[in-house]
Amino acid sequence: MKKLILLFTLLFSFGLSAQDIQFKTVVSKKKVGQFERFRVDFTINKSGGGQITPPDFSMFAFLGGPSTSVSSSWVNGTSTYTKKYSYYLMPKNVGKFTIASARIKVDGMMYRTKPVVITVVKDKPKSENPRDPATLASNSIHLKMVFNDATPYVNQQITATYYLYFKTNISTPQLLELPKFNGFWSQEFDQPKRFIIEDEYIDDELYKRIILKKVTLIPQKSGKLVLSPLTVEVPVEISTGRLDFFGNQTTRQYNYTTSTGKRTINVKSLPQEGKPTGFTGAVGNFKFSVKASKTTVEANESITIKALVKGTGNIKLFSLPKLNVPDELEAYDPKHIEKSTLGKYGMSGKISDEYIIIPRYKGGYKIPALEFSYFNPTKAKYVTIKGDDFVINVTKGNSKIASDSDNVGLIRGKSDVQMIGKDIRFIHSKAEFEEVTNNNFFGTLLYYLLLILPFLAFPLIVFLYKQKKKSDSDIAGSKKRNAGKVAKKMLFDANKALQENDDAKFYEAVENAMYKYLGHSLGIDQSNLNQENIKVNLQKKGVSDSVIKEILNLISDCEMARYAPSLLVENKQDVYNKASELILKLEK
Repeated sequence: MKKLILLFTLLFSFGLSAQDIQFKTVVSKKKVGQFERFRVDFTINKSGGGQITPPDFSMFAFLGGPSTSVSSSWVNGTSTYTKKYSYYLMPKNVGKFTIASARIKVDGMMYRTKPVVITVVKDKPKSENPRDPATLASNSIHLKMVFNDATPYVNQQITATYYLYFKTNISTPQLLELPKFNGFWSQEFDQPKRFIIEDEYIDDELYKRIILKKVTLIPQKSGKLVLSPLTVEVPVEISTGRLDFFGNQTTRQYNYTTSTGKRTINVKSLPQEGKPTGFTGAVGNFKFSVKASKTTVEANESITIKALVKGTGNIKLFSLPKLNVPDELEAYDPKHIEKSTLGKYGMSGKISDEYIIIPRYKGGYKIPALEFSYFNPTKAKYVTIKGDDFVINVTKGNSKIASDSDNVGLIRGKSDVQMIGKDIRFIHSKAEFEEVTNNNFFGTLLYYLLLILPFLAFPLIVFLYKQKKKSDSDIAGSKKRNAGKVAKKMLFDANKALQENDDAKFYEAVENAMYKYLGHSLGIDQSNLNQENIKVNLQKKGVSDSVIKEILNLISDCEMARYAPSLLVENKQDVYNKASELILKLEK
Protein backbone atom coordinates (compact mmCIF):
# COMPACT_ATOMS: atom_id res chain seq x y z
CA MET A 1 0.00 0.00 0.00
CA LYS A 2 2.81 2.40 0.91
CA LYS A 3 4.46 1.66 -2.45
CA LEU A 4 1.25 2.54 -4.30
CA ILE A 5 0.94 5.87 -2.41
CA LEU A 6 4.61 6.68 -3.14
CA LEU A 7 4.13 5.80 -6.83
CA PHE A 8 0.99 7.99 -7.08
CA THR A 9 2.78 10.90 -5.41
CA LEU A 10 5.71 10.63 -7.82
CA LEU A 11 3.42 10.46 -10.85
CA PHE A 12 1.39 13.47 -9.59
CA SER A 13 4.56 15.50 -8.97
CA PHE A 14 5.85 14.60 -12.41
CA GLY A 15 2.55 15.71 -13.95
CA LEU A 16 2.82 19.11 -12.26
CA SER A 17 6.42 19.61 -13.29
CA ALA A 18 5.66 18.52 -16.81
CA GLN A 19 2.86 21.05 -17.05
CA ASP A 20 3.90 24.08 -19.06
CA ILE A 21 4.14 27.32 -17.10
CA GLN A 22 2.02 29.95 -18.85
CA PHE A 23 2.50 33.63 -18.12
CA LYS A 24 0.32 35.84 -20.31
CA THR A 25 -1.30 39.26 -20.70
CA VAL A 26 -5.08 39.64 -20.92
CA VAL A 27 -6.72 43.05 -21.55
CA SER A 28 -10.38 43.80 -20.92
CA LYS A 29 -10.60 45.64 -24.27
CA LYS A 30 -8.22 45.83 -27.24
CA LYS A 31 -10.06 48.81 -28.72
CA VAL A 32 -10.89 51.60 -26.28
CA GLY A 33 -11.94 55.21 -26.46
CA GLN A 34 -9.70 58.06 -25.39
CA PHE A 35 -10.01 58.55 -21.60
CA GLU A 36 -11.93 55.25 -21.32
CA ARG A 37 -10.90 53.05 -18.42
CA PHE A 38 -9.69 49.48 -19.07
CA ARG A 39 -7.99 46.64 -17.19
CA VAL A 40 -4.76 44.73 -17.85
CA ASP A 41 -4.36 41.29 -16.23
CA PHE A 42 -1.11 39.32 -16.00
CA THR A 43 -1.90 35.66 -15.21
CA ILE A 44 0.36 32.75 -14.30
CA ASN A 45 -0.63 29.11 -13.74
CA LYS A 46 2.17 28.22 -11.28
CA SER A 47 2.46 29.10 -7.60
CA GLY A 48 5.68 30.06 -5.87
CA GLY A 49 6.50 32.96 -8.17
CA GLY A 50 8.43 35.99 -7.03
CA GLN A 51 7.50 39.65 -7.33
CA ILE A 52 6.05 40.63 -10.71
CA THR A 53 7.81 43.38 -12.70
CA PRO A 54 5.15 45.21 -14.75
CA PRO A 55 5.93 47.02 -18.03
CA ASP A 56 6.17 50.78 -18.38
CA PHE A 57 2.67 52.29 -18.26
CA SER A 58 3.79 55.91 -18.75
CA MET A 59 1.83 56.27 -22.03
CA PHE A 60 -1.37 55.73 -20.01
CA ALA A 61 -2.90 57.39 -16.98
CA PHE A 62 -2.31 54.94 -14.12
CA LEU A 63 -5.51 54.51 -12.07
CA GLY A 64 -4.54 51.70 -9.71
CA GLY A 65 -3.00 48.30 -9.15
CA PRO A 66 -1.78 45.76 -8.78
CA SER A 67 -4.70 43.96 -7.20
CA THR A 68 -4.08 40.22 -6.92
CA SER A 69 -6.43 37.24 -6.92
CA VAL A 70 -5.83 33.48 -6.78
CA SER A 71 -8.08 30.67 -7.99
CA SER A 72 -7.53 26.91 -7.87
CA SER A 73 -9.63 23.86 -8.64
CA TRP A 74 -9.49 20.07 -8.74
CA VAL A 75 -11.66 18.46 -11.46
CA ASN A 76 -11.51 14.77 -12.41
CA GLY A 77 -8.09 14.36 -10.85
CA THR A 78 -6.69 17.45 -12.61
CA SER A 79 -5.45 20.41 -10.58
CA THR A 80 -5.52 23.97 -11.95
CA TYR A 81 -4.02 27.10 -10.41
CA THR A 82 -4.18 30.72 -11.59
CA LYS A 83 -2.78 33.85 -10.00
CA LYS A 84 -3.81 37.19 -11.51
CA TYR A 85 -2.24 40.68 -11.19
CA SER A 86 -4.66 43.43 -12.32
CA TYR A 87 -3.78 47.02 -13.30
CA TYR A 88 -6.27 49.77 -14.18
CA LEU A 89 -5.29 52.21 -16.92
CA MET A 90 -6.72 54.94 -19.12
CA PRO A 91 -5.34 56.16 -22.49
CA LYS A 92 -4.28 59.79 -22.77
CA ASN A 93 -3.88 60.03 -26.55
CA VAL A 94 -5.30 58.52 -29.74
CA GLY A 95 -3.30 55.87 -31.66
CA LYS A 96 -1.85 52.39 -31.28
CA PHE A 97 0.10 51.62 -28.13
CA THR A 98 2.01 48.52 -27.14
CA ILE A 99 1.83 47.12 -23.64
CA ALA A 100 5.30 45.64 -23.28
CA SER A 101 6.24 42.37 -21.54
CA ALA A 102 5.82 41.82 -17.83
CA ARG A 103 8.40 39.65 -16.03
CA ILE A 104 8.25 37.18 -13.15
CA LYS A 105 10.73 34.66 -11.71
CA VAL A 106 9.50 31.14 -10.88
CA ASP A 107 11.77 28.34 -9.58
CA GLY A 108 14.86 30.26 -10.67
CA MET A 109 13.58 30.79 -14.23
CA MET A 110 12.54 34.17 -15.68
CA TYR A 111 9.26 34.28 -17.63
CA ARG A 112 7.91 37.09 -19.84
CA THR A 113 4.50 37.84 -21.33
CA LYS A 114 3.97 38.63 -25.00
CA PRO A 115 3.41 42.31 -25.88
CA VAL A 116 -0.19 43.36 -26.56
CA VAL A 117 -1.28 46.19 -28.88
CA ILE A 118 -4.10 48.52 -27.76
CA THR A 119 -5.95 50.71 -30.27
CA VAL A 120 -7.21 54.02 -28.87
CA VAL A 121 -9.88 55.90 -30.84
CA LYS A 122 -11.21 59.42 -30.39
CA ASP A 123 -14.77 58.35 -29.57
CA LYS A 124 -15.65 55.50 -27.28
CA PRO A 125 -16.56 52.37 -29.30
CA LYS A 126 -20.30 51.78 -29.46
CA SER A 127 -21.58 48.77 -27.61
CA GLU A 128 -24.12 46.50 -29.26
CA ASN A 129 -25.64 45.79 -25.86
CA PRO A 130 -28.39 48.37 -25.12
CA ARG A 131 -27.95 47.73 -21.41
CA ASP A 132 -24.20 48.35 -21.52
CA PRO A 133 -23.45 50.35 -18.33
CA ALA A 134 -20.88 52.59 -20.03
CA THR A 135 -23.41 53.54 -22.73
CA LEU A 136 -26.14 54.21 -20.17
CA ALA A 137 -23.79 56.33 -18.06
CA SER A 138 -22.51 58.31 -21.07
CA ASN A 139 -26.09 59.31 -21.90
CA SER A 140 -26.52 60.83 -18.44
CA ILE A 141 -23.11 62.33 -17.66
CA HIS A 142 -21.29 65.17 -19.46
CA LEU A 143 -18.11 67.06 -18.50
CA LYS A 144 -17.42 70.48 -20.01
CA MET A 145 -14.64 73.06 -19.75
CA VAL A 146 -15.89 76.60 -20.45
CA PHE A 147 -13.78 79.74 -21.05
CA ASN A 148 -15.03 83.29 -20.83
CA ASP A 149 -12.55 84.14 -23.64
CA ALA A 150 -10.77 81.59 -25.85
CA THR A 151 -8.58 84.18 -27.68
CA PRO A 152 -7.02 86.37 -24.96
CA TYR A 153 -4.04 88.69 -25.16
CA VAL A 154 -0.78 88.00 -23.35
CA ASN A 155 -1.25 88.85 -19.64
CA GLN A 156 -5.05 89.04 -20.02
CA GLN A 157 -6.77 86.98 -17.37
CA ILE A 158 -9.43 84.45 -18.40
CA THR A 159 -11.53 82.05 -16.35
CA ALA A 160 -11.75 78.30 -16.99
CA THR A 161 -14.74 76.58 -15.37
CA TYR A 162 -15.16 72.79 -15.28
CA TYR A 163 -18.84 71.78 -15.18
CA LEU A 164 -20.23 68.29 -14.55
CA TYR A 165 -23.74 67.72 -15.95
CA PHE A 166 -25.84 64.74 -14.84
CA LYS A 167 -29.43 63.48 -15.17
CA THR A 168 -29.31 60.65 -12.65
CA ASN A 169 -28.14 60.20 -9.06
CA ILE A 170 -24.39 60.33 -8.58
CA SER A 171 -21.95 60.10 -5.67
CA THR A 172 -18.91 62.27 -5.04
CA PRO A 173 -16.78 62.49 -8.23
CA GLN A 174 -13.11 61.52 -7.91
CA LEU A 175 -10.55 63.67 -9.78
CA LEU A 176 -8.28 61.15 -11.49
CA GLU A 177 -6.09 63.52 -13.51
CA LEU A 178 -5.75 67.27 -12.95
CA PRO A 179 -5.09 69.61 -15.88
CA LYS A 180 -1.68 71.21 -16.39
CA PHE A 181 -1.55 74.90 -17.30
CA ASN A 182 1.83 75.13 -19.02
CA GLY A 183 2.47 78.67 -20.25
CA PHE A 184 -0.08 80.19 -17.87
CA TRP A 185 0.05 81.84 -14.48
CA SER A 186 -2.84 80.20 -12.64
CA GLN A 187 -4.76 80.47 -9.40
CA GLU A 188 -7.66 78.24 -8.36
CA PHE A 189 -10.89 79.62 -6.93
CA ASP A 190 -11.87 78.43 -3.46
CA GLN A 191 -14.65 75.88 -3.81
CA PRO A 192 -17.48 75.59 -1.25
CA LYS A 193 -17.46 72.52 0.99
CA ARG A 194 -20.71 71.36 -0.60
CA PHE A 195 -21.38 71.40 -4.33
CA ILE A 196 -23.96 73.96 -5.44
CA ILE A 197 -26.43 72.20 -7.76
CA GLU A 198 -28.00 74.24 -10.57
CA ASP A 199 -30.47 73.39 -13.34
CA GLU A 200 -29.62 73.84 -17.02
CA TYR A 201 -31.20 72.67 -20.26
CA ILE A 202 -29.05 70.97 -22.91
CA ASP A 203 -30.89 70.30 -26.19
CA ASP A 204 -34.22 70.76 -24.36
CA GLU A 205 -33.23 68.17 -21.72
CA LEU A 206 -33.01 69.21 -18.09
CA TYR A 207 -29.66 68.47 -16.40
CA LYS A 208 -28.24 69.13 -12.96
CA ARG A 209 -24.94 70.99 -12.95
CA ILE A 210 -22.10 71.37 -10.44
CA ILE A 211 -18.74 73.15 -10.68
CA LEU A 212 -15.86 70.73 -10.14
CA LYS A 213 -13.07 73.27 -10.56
CA LYS A 214 -12.67 76.95 -11.43
CA VAL A 215 -9.34 78.57 -12.30
CA THR A 216 -8.18 82.01 -13.37
CA LEU A 217 -5.51 81.78 -16.08
CA ILE A 218 -3.11 84.48 -17.29
CA PRO A 219 -1.15 83.51 -20.44
CA GLN A 220 2.55 84.43 -20.26
CA LYS A 221 3.36 84.05 -23.98
CA SER A 222 1.61 84.29 -27.31
CA GLY A 223 0.70 81.44 -29.68
CA LYS A 224 -1.24 78.22 -29.24
CA LEU A 225 -1.15 77.02 -25.65
CA VAL A 226 -2.49 73.53 -24.91
CA LEU A 227 -4.37 72.69 -21.72
CA SER A 228 -4.21 69.05 -20.65
CA PRO A 229 -7.52 67.36 -19.79
CA LEU A 230 -9.34 67.04 -16.50
CA THR A 231 -10.38 63.42 -15.98
CA VAL A 232 -12.91 62.35 -13.37
CA GLU A 233 -14.52 59.13 -12.22
CA VAL A 234 -18.20 59.51 -11.38
CA PRO A 235 -20.04 56.83 -9.37
CA VAL A 236 -23.43 56.88 -11.14
CA GLU A 237 -26.66 54.95 -10.60
CA ILE A 238 -27.77 53.05 -13.72
CA SER A 239 -30.84 50.95 -14.30
CA THR A 240 -30.46 47.17 -14.31
CA GLY A 241 -33.57 46.73 -16.49
CA ARG A 242 -35.20 44.63 -13.77
CA LEU A 243 -38.03 45.31 -11.36
CA ASP A 244 -38.07 44.71 -7.64
CA PHE A 245 -40.85 43.02 -5.64
CA PHE A 246 -42.91 46.24 -5.67
CA GLY A 247 -42.52 46.81 -9.43
CA ASN A 248 -39.92 49.58 -9.16
CA GLN A 249 -36.85 49.78 -11.38
CA THR A 250 -33.71 48.49 -9.65
CA THR A 251 -30.38 50.27 -10.04
CA ARG A 252 -26.73 49.59 -9.41
CA GLN A 253 -23.66 51.79 -9.11
CA TYR A 254 -21.24 52.06 -12.02
CA ASN A 255 -17.97 54.02 -11.96
CA TYR A 256 -17.99 56.05 -15.17
CA THR A 257 -14.79 57.77 -16.33
CA THR A 258 -15.03 60.91 -18.46
CA SER A 259 -12.68 63.70 -19.53
CA THR A 260 -12.73 67.18 -21.01
CA GLY A 261 -10.04 66.30 -23.55
CA LYS A 262 -7.29 68.69 -24.57
CA ARG A 263 -8.13 72.33 -25.30
CA THR A 264 -6.11 74.87 -27.24
CA ILE A 265 -6.07 78.59 -26.41
CA ASN A 266 -4.95 81.02 -29.13
CA VAL A 267 -3.10 83.79 -27.27
CA LYS A 268 -2.59 87.10 -29.09
CA SER A 269 0.47 89.31 -28.69
CA LEU A 270 0.04 92.80 -27.27
CA PRO A 271 0.11 95.40 -30.08
CA GLN A 272 3.34 97.35 -30.53
CA GLU A 273 1.58 100.33 -32.03
CA GLY A 274 0.92 102.98 -29.41
CA LYS A 275 2.74 101.05 -26.68
CA PRO A 276 3.79 103.60 -23.97
CA THR A 277 7.42 103.84 -22.90
CA GLY A 278 6.61 103.22 -19.22
CA PHE A 279 4.35 100.18 -19.86
CA THR A 280 5.20 97.40 -17.35
CA GLY A 281 2.74 94.67 -18.44
CA ALA A 282 -0.54 95.68 -16.78
CA VAL A 283 -3.53 94.24 -18.67
CA GLY A 284 -7.10 94.79 -17.51
CA ASN A 285 -9.15 97.76 -16.36
CA PHE A 286 -7.52 99.94 -13.69
CA LYS A 287 -7.61 103.28 -11.88
CA PHE A 288 -4.47 105.15 -10.79
CA SER A 289 -3.91 107.84 -8.17
CA VAL A 290 -1.01 109.51 -6.36
CA LYS A 291 -1.55 111.31 -3.05
CA ALA A 292 0.70 113.08 -0.54
CA SER A 293 -0.06 113.21 3.19
CA LYS A 294 0.91 116.93 3.18
CA THR A 295 2.87 119.39 1.04
CA THR A 296 3.87 122.02 3.62
CA VAL A 297 6.23 120.82 6.36
CA GLU A 298 9.18 121.78 8.49
CA ALA A 299 12.70 120.41 8.04
CA ASN A 300 13.12 116.80 9.27
CA GLU A 301 9.35 116.27 9.26
CA SER A 302 8.28 113.20 7.25
CA ILE A 303 5.85 113.12 4.30
CA THR A 304 4.11 110.02 2.88
CA ILE A 305 3.45 109.80 -0.85
CA LYS A 306 1.27 106.88 -1.96
CA ALA A 307 0.94 105.58 -5.55
CA LEU A 308 -2.15 103.34 -5.85
CA VAL A 309 -3.52 101.12 -8.64
CA LYS A 310 -6.84 99.28 -8.23
CA GLY A 311 -9.08 97.38 -10.60
CA THR A 312 -9.52 94.02 -12.33
CA GLY A 313 -6.75 92.22 -14.24
CA ASN A 314 -3.29 90.74 -13.72
CA ILE A 315 -2.92 92.69 -10.48
CA LYS A 316 0.03 90.53 -9.26
CA LEU A 317 2.08 90.59 -12.44
CA PHE A 318 3.18 94.18 -13.04
CA SER A 319 5.10 96.91 -11.23
CA LEU A 320 4.25 100.53 -10.44
CA PRO A 321 6.17 103.51 -11.81
CA LYS A 322 8.98 104.77 -9.57
CA LEU A 323 8.90 108.18 -7.88
CA ASN A 324 11.64 110.62 -8.95
CA VAL A 325 12.71 112.53 -5.83
CA PRO A 326 15.16 115.54 -5.86
CA ASP A 327 18.53 115.00 -4.17
CA GLU A 328 17.70 117.60 -1.51
CA LEU A 329 14.93 115.33 -0.22
CA GLU A 330 15.75 112.07 1.49
CA ALA A 331 13.52 109.18 0.27
CA TYR A 332 13.27 105.70 1.70
CA ASP A 333 12.63 102.60 -0.41
CA PRO A 334 8.88 102.25 -0.98
CA LYS A 335 6.74 99.91 1.08
CA HIS A 336 4.90 97.64 -1.36
CA ILE A 337 1.36 96.58 -0.37
CA GLU A 338 -0.67 94.10 -2.40
CA LYS A 339 -4.23 92.86 -1.84
CA SER A 340 -6.14 90.72 -4.34
CA THR A 341 -9.18 88.46 -4.41
CA LEU A 342 -10.81 86.07 -6.85
CA GLY A 343 -14.40 87.03 -7.54
CA LYS A 344 -17.11 86.73 -10.16
CA TYR A 345 -15.05 88.58 -12.77
CA GLY A 346 -11.71 87.02 -11.92
CA MET A 347 -8.82 88.54 -10.02
CA SER A 348 -9.22 92.07 -8.72
CA GLY A 349 -7.69 94.17 -5.99
CA LYS A 350 -5.17 96.93 -5.43
CA ILE A 351 -1.43 97.45 -5.14
CA SER A 352 0.41 100.47 -3.81
CA ASP A 353 3.88 101.86 -3.15
CA GLU A 354 4.26 104.12 -0.11
CA TYR A 355 7.27 106.46 -0.03
CA ILE A 356 8.48 108.24 3.09
CA ILE A 357 10.15 111.57 2.22
CA ILE A 358 12.15 113.66 4.73
CA PRO A 359 13.19 117.20 3.68
CA ARG A 360 16.42 118.39 5.34
CA TYR A 361 16.54 122.06 4.35
CA LYS A 362 14.19 124.98 3.91
CA GLY A 363 12.87 125.71 0.41
CA GLY A 364 10.47 124.53 -2.29
CA TYR A 365 11.00 121.19 -4.08
CA LYS A 366 9.14 119.83 -7.09
CA ILE A 367 8.36 116.10 -7.44
CA PRO A 368 7.48 115.25 -11.07
CA ALA A 369 4.12 113.57 -11.77
CA LEU A 370 3.89 109.78 -12.14
CA GLU A 371 2.38 108.08 -15.20
CA PHE A 372 0.78 104.62 -15.19
CA SER A 373 0.00 102.76 -18.44
CA TYR A 374 -2.07 99.61 -18.99
CA PHE A 375 -3.64 97.72 -21.88
CA ASN A 376 -7.43 97.45 -21.95
CA PRO A 377 -8.31 94.16 -23.75
CA THR A 378 -11.99 95.10 -24.12
CA LYS A 379 -11.14 98.27 -26.05
CA ALA A 380 -7.94 96.73 -27.51
CA LYS A 381 -5.88 99.85 -26.77
CA TYR A 382 -3.38 101.28 -24.29
CA VAL A 383 -4.50 103.74 -21.61
CA THR A 384 -2.17 106.17 -19.80
CA ILE A 385 -3.17 107.91 -16.57
CA LYS A 386 -1.05 110.86 -15.40
CA GLY A 387 -1.01 112.15 -11.84
CA ASP A 388 -0.21 115.68 -10.65
CA ASP A 389 3.12 117.36 -9.86
CA PHE A 390 3.85 117.89 -6.18
CA VAL A 391 5.62 120.92 -4.73
CA ILE A 392 6.95 120.34 -1.22
CA ASN A 393 7.27 123.58 0.73
CA VAL A 394 9.69 123.39 3.68
CA THR A 395 8.94 126.41 5.87
CA LYS A 396 11.40 126.06 8.76
CA GLY A 397 14.93 124.78 8.79
CA ASN A 398 18.45 125.76 7.82
CA SER A 399 19.46 126.33 4.25
CA LYS A 400 22.92 124.89 5.07
CA ILE A 401 24.14 121.84 6.91
CA ALA A 402 23.58 122.37 10.62
CA SER A 403 26.41 122.03 13.16
CA ASP A 404 26.19 120.01 16.33
CA SER A 405 25.89 123.18 18.44
CA ASP A 406 23.01 124.49 16.31
CA ASN A 407 20.87 121.36 16.22
CA VAL A 408 21.45 118.78 18.93
CA GLY A 409 19.58 115.64 17.93
CA LEU A 410 19.22 116.56 14.19
CA ILE A 411 18.43 113.50 12.03
CA ARG A 412 21.17 113.21 9.40
CA GLY A 413 20.62 109.86 7.80
CA LYS A 414 18.11 107.08 7.41
CA SER A 415 18.74 106.06 11.03
CA ASP A 416 17.45 108.29 13.79
CA VAL A 417 20.19 109.46 16.18
CA GLN A 418 19.11 110.61 19.64
CA MET A 419 21.37 112.42 22.14
CA ILE A 420 21.09 111.32 25.77
CA GLY A 421 21.52 114.33 28.06
CA LYS A 422 22.92 112.43 31.07
CA ASP A 423 25.14 109.72 29.68
CA ILE A 424 27.86 110.20 32.42
CA ARG A 425 26.80 109.45 35.96
CA PHE A 426 28.28 110.98 39.17
CA ILE A 427 30.69 108.81 41.14
CA HIS A 428 29.31 107.70 44.49
CA SER A 429 31.74 108.63 47.28
CA LYS A 430 30.09 106.46 49.95
CA ALA A 431 29.57 102.71 49.72
CA GLU A 432 26.71 100.94 51.44
CA PHE A 433 27.30 97.28 52.34
CA GLU A 434 25.02 94.66 53.79
CA GLU A 435 26.13 91.69 55.82
CA VAL A 436 25.79 88.37 53.99
CA THR A 437 24.50 85.61 56.22
CA ASN A 438 25.86 82.11 55.59
CA ASN A 439 23.09 79.47 55.95
CA ASN A 440 24.68 76.02 56.05
CA PHE A 441 22.48 73.43 54.24
CA PHE A 442 24.46 70.42 55.54
CA GLY A 443 22.84 68.71 58.53
CA THR A 444 19.39 70.28 58.06
CA LEU A 445 16.10 68.32 58.00
CA LEU A 446 15.68 68.97 54.26
CA TYR A 447 19.17 67.59 53.66
CA TYR A 448 18.32 64.23 55.31
CA LEU A 449 14.93 63.99 53.56
CA LEU A 450 16.50 64.43 50.14
CA LEU A 451 19.18 61.89 51.08
CA ILE A 452 16.76 59.04 51.88
CA LEU A 453 14.08 59.90 49.25
CA PRO A 454 15.67 57.81 46.38
CA PHE A 455 15.67 54.68 48.63
CA LEU A 456 12.00 55.19 49.49
CA ALA A 457 11.00 55.79 45.84
CA PHE A 458 12.84 52.76 44.40
CA PRO A 459 10.19 50.10 45.28
CA LEU A 460 7.45 52.33 43.84
CA ILE A 461 9.38 52.76 40.57
CA VAL A 462 9.87 48.97 40.27
CA PHE A 463 6.14 48.38 40.84
CA LEU A 464 5.07 50.97 38.24
CA TYR A 465 7.56 49.57 35.72
CA LYS A 466 6.15 46.04 36.06
CA GLN A 467 2.60 47.32 35.67
CA LYS A 468 3.50 49.22 32.50
CA LYS A 469 5.34 46.21 31.04
CA LYS A 470 2.32 44.02 31.72
CA SER A 471 -0.01 46.56 30.12
CA ASP A 472 2.23 46.97 27.04
CA SER A 473 2.39 43.21 26.50
CA ASP A 474 -1.40 42.99 26.42
CA ILE A 475 -1.75 44.43 22.90
CA ALA A 476 -5.22 43.03 22.24
CA GLY A 477 -6.50 44.28 25.57
CA SER A 478 -4.95 47.69 24.99
CA LYS A 479 -6.67 47.96 21.63
CA LYS A 480 -10.01 47.00 23.12
CA ARG A 481 -9.61 49.55 25.92
CA ASN A 482 -8.73 52.31 23.46
CA ALA A 483 -11.24 51.37 20.75
CA GLY A 484 -14.04 53.45 22.23
CA LYS A 485 -11.74 56.47 22.57
CA VAL A 486 -10.69 56.20 18.92
CA ALA A 487 -14.30 55.99 17.72
CA LYS A 488 -15.35 59.00 19.82
CA LYS A 489 -12.37 61.03 18.61
CA MET A 490 -12.98 60.26 14.93
CA LEU A 491 -16.71 60.99 15.15
CA PHE A 492 -16.48 64.11 17.34
CA ASP A 493 -17.61 66.49 14.54
CA ALA A 494 -20.37 64.08 13.51
CA ASN A 495 -21.72 63.94 17.06
CA LYS A 496 -21.66 67.72 17.26
CA ALA A 497 -23.59 68.03 13.96
CA LEU A 498 -26.04 65.38 15.21
CA GLN A 499 -26.78 67.46 18.30
CA GLU A 500 -27.25 70.58 16.14
CA ASN A 501 -29.55 68.63 13.77
CA ASP A 502 -27.47 69.77 10.76
CA ASP A 503 -28.04 67.02 8.15
CA ALA A 504 -25.51 68.20 5.56
CA LYS A 505 -22.75 68.74 8.10
CA PHE A 506 -23.50 65.42 9.83
CA TYR A 507 -23.20 63.21 6.73
CA GLU A 508 -20.11 65.08 5.58
CA ALA A 509 -18.51 64.60 9.02
CA VAL A 510 -19.28 60.85 9.09
CA GLU A 511 -17.92 60.39 5.56
CA ASN A 512 -14.75 62.36 6.37
CA ALA A 513 -14.27 60.42 9.62
CA MET A 514 -14.51 57.05 7.88
CA TYR A 515 -12.14 58.07 5.08
CA LYS A 516 -9.67 59.61 7.54
CA TYR A 517 -9.74 56.58 9.84
CA LEU A 518 -9.38 54.06 6.99
CA GLY A 519 -6.64 56.07 5.27
CA HIS A 520 -4.63 56.28 8.51
CA SER A 521 -5.24 52.65 9.52
CA LEU A 522 -4.50 51.17 6.10
CA GLY A 523 -1.66 53.53 5.18
CA ILE A 524 -3.40 54.83 2.04
CA ASP A 525 -2.46 58.30 0.80
CA GLN A 526 -5.36 60.75 0.56
CA SER A 527 -4.89 61.09 -3.23
CA ASN A 528 -5.43 57.30 -3.64
CA LEU A 529 -8.21 56.97 -1.06
CA ASN A 530 -11.22 55.52 -2.85
CA GLN A 531 -13.63 52.66 -2.25
CA GLU A 532 -11.78 50.25 -4.53
CA ASN A 533 -8.42 50.73 -2.75
CA ILE A 534 -10.14 50.51 0.64
CA LYS A 535 -11.75 47.19 -0.31
CA VAL A 536 -8.46 45.70 -1.59
CA ASN A 537 -6.48 46.77 1.48
CA LEU A 538 -9.13 45.58 3.94
CA GLN A 539 -9.12 42.18 2.23
CA LYS A 540 -5.33 42.05 2.61
CA LYS A 541 -5.75 42.76 6.34
CA GLY A 542 -8.12 39.78 6.63
CA VAL A 543 -11.29 41.78 7.29
CA SER A 544 -14.41 39.75 6.52
CA ASP A 545 -16.41 40.49 3.38
CA SER A 546 -19.53 41.30 5.42
CA VAL A 547 -17.72 44.04 7.40
CA ILE A 548 -16.16 45.44 4.20
CA LYS A 549 -19.60 45.58 2.62
CA GLU A 550 -21.00 47.42 5.65
CA ILE A 551 -18.17 49.98 5.50
CA LEU A 552 -18.57 50.68 1.78
CA ASN A 553 -22.36 50.85 2.08
CA LEU A 554 -22.05 53.37 4.93
CA ILE A 555 -19.70 55.60 2.89
CA SER A 556 -22.02 55.39 -0.15
CA ASP A 557 -25.05 56.23 2.01
CA CYS A 558 -23.30 59.33 3.35
CA GLU A 559 -22.36 60.43 -0.17
CA MET A 560 -25.90 59.85 -1.38
CA ALA A 561 -27.34 61.77 1.57
CA ARG A 562 -25.21 64.78 0.68
CA TYR A 563 -26.17 64.93 -3.01
CA ALA A 564 -29.50 63.11 -3.12
CA PRO A 565 -30.95 63.30 0.40
CA SER A 566 -34.42 62.24 -0.71
CA LEU A 567 -33.13 58.71 -1.43
CA LEU A 568 -31.88 58.07 2.11
CA VAL A 569 -34.40 57.00 4.71
CA GLU A 570 -32.05 55.77 7.46
CA ASN A 571 -32.13 57.64 10.77
CA LYS A 572 -29.06 59.83 11.51
CA GLN A 573 -28.61 58.27 14.95
CA ASP A 574 -28.52 54.83 13.33
CA VAL A 575 -25.87 56.07 10.87
CA TYR A 576 -23.77 57.44 13.76
CA ASN A 577 -24.12 54.19 15.72
CA LYS A 578 -23.20 52.14 12.64
CA ALA A 579 -20.03 54.23 12.04
CA SER A 580 -19.02 53.91 15.70
CA GLU A 581 -19.68 50.16 15.64
CA LEU A 582 -17.57 49.65 12.49
CA ILE A 583 -14.63 51.59 13.91
CA LEU A 584 -14.85 49.53 17.10
CA LYS A 585 -14.84 46.30 15.07
CA LEU A 586 -11.78 47.33 13.10
CA GLU A 587 -9.92 48.52 16.21
CA LYS A 588 -10.55 45.24 18.01
